[in-house]
Amino acid sequence: MNTLKTFLVIAVFGMTLQTLTAQVVYPKGIYITYEDFARRKPSDTTTELKLKPSANQDNVVRVFKKGTTKRLKRNFAVCDGQNLYVRIKLVSKKFLSKDRGQMKDDGNYCIKVEQLGPNYLYFEDYFTSGASVFLGGVIASSASRRLKGIVYDLKLFKFDLFRNAKDFKQFLEKSHPQKLPLIEAQEKEDGRKKSQENIDLIRKIITDLNSNY
Repeated sequence: MNTLKTFLVIAVFGMTLQTLTAQVVYPKGIYITYEDFARRKPSDTTTELKLKPSANQDNVVRVFKKGTTKRLKRNFAVCDGQNLYVRIKLVSKKFLSKDRGQMKDDGNYCIKVEQLGPNYLYFEDYFTSGASVFLGGVIASSASRRLKGIVYDLKLFKFDLFRNAKDFKQFLEKSHPQKLPLIEAQEKEDGRKKSQENIDLIRKIITDLNSNY
């Protein structure tokens, strides 16, 4: 093998290794409790699962025991060996108190985790402010329903829902001030208009935080 080929093999292997080490591993199985999920130790590794995608939301699945019509409704998370899915109804019970006013439907389905560490798990779902429900009823609630980002801090073991642009900025001010110029640029672009949460920018920043570990 000549020098150039050797260099290319090493470079490719290095990039592959970096990608692998940047991922947090959740073994295949069912995580019945939050404690199982936090420890990354499945409670059940023998039950075969079937995941049925939602027709309305790409990152949502319903989980069934394979070969049956029996649906799993109480587990905190499942991993099919490739992707991790968390049950949003149970995740919301672990939210910080400031985030629990975000109303939604029963949430008894599983959301695909889009990023697996090493610093954060990241996923998204639709939420509606509890204030809009109280003040404006069902119509206002439906109108304010938006896709919002959620992180799980793998070092502090806590979930954080980004309710709005201000909430995400506060998260960065507290934990990652080096990323604030990106938010300030967004605010400048929004001008006098109240800055709206930018889900693409949130995704980019969380990706950066998970890449630079």
